[in-house]
Amino acid sequence: MKNRKIPFGYMMKQGEIRICEQEACEVRNMFARYRQGASYAALAKDLTERRVCFLPGEYQWNKHRVKRILEDERYCASTVFPPLITQAELRAVHSLKEEKQTTKTPLYCGPKLCVIAADDHCIGYTISAVPRNGNVSAVPYLLN
Repeated sequence: MKNRKIPFGYMMKQGEIRICEQEACEVRNMFARYRQGASYAALAKDLTERRVCFLPGEYQWNKHRVKRILEDERYCASTVFPPLITQAELRAVHSLKEEKQTTKTPLYCGPKLCVIAADDHCIGYTISAVPRNGNVSAVPYLLN
């Protein structure tokens, strides 16, 4: 896999980094759609289906590539790259990302049961025997 030398949305022209309007439009669209609730995977699928070119001849997008773009502060806060989005847009995306990444701390975890608080109820997970490959099988059910 090839790597881009400069972020998606920019190009080098006559020795200067400039905005590539076609790619910049896609970057702005990614930020807007993520703020509207689209997932990384949904954005990647859309970009792939529309055959948006990431590198010459490379049209395959994945959620990790989208995530890296949405986390890249150079799109608004760089002395090297012209801004494509505002600080407020970047902060909104980062806030949404943090909201989606809330981790649940178990209230109780024993050999056969793990209880996790989820909003206004608890979810219990019965844990079956751990197979040799180390993958634990857990079946969720509501406790209240």
